[in-house]
Amino acid sequence: MNGSITVKGTKFRLKTAGQEIFNNGKEVATYIKEINEVNISAFDPADGDLNPAKIYTFDKKGYKFTLVGESGGVATVEMAPTSKAVQVKNVTLKINVSDFTVKSWTIINKAGKKQSFSVTKLNPKAGVDDAYFTFNKKSFPGVEVNDLR
Repeated sequence: MNGSITVKGTKFRLKTAGQEIFNNGKEVATYIKEINEVNISAFDPADGDLNPAKIYTFDKKGYKFTLVGESGGVATVEMAPTSKAVQVKNVTLKINVSDFTVKSWTIINKAGKKQSFSVTKLNPKAGVDDAYFTFNKKSFPGVEVNDLR
């Protein structure tokens, strides 16, 4: 699955084929294009789960790091949470050793579900308004809204 992500602090907007996730730091809206439906739920940044915005700013004290190896200028780092309360089993990061940017990461949750993300283009100075991270019903005519808060 390919897509794009825009991150600003704890906010993110993730676009993939058929789905868009908006996180404005207070709520998460998951829009499913095929059925023109959005599910909105409260966002709790203290829940300890790793989301795409946290891959660059997560609580480094909450994980044990192991350097697995380095090949072709890319270091592989395994992360294991120190708390059993989080839903993450482990995270594997691929980091460019020349500038320490994250090239990719894979998150495996306790149920065994695996999510892989790959950075193909990075613009650390992209200026984005905060409204970009909030689902706007007017931009999705006829959308069915399921408010789960």
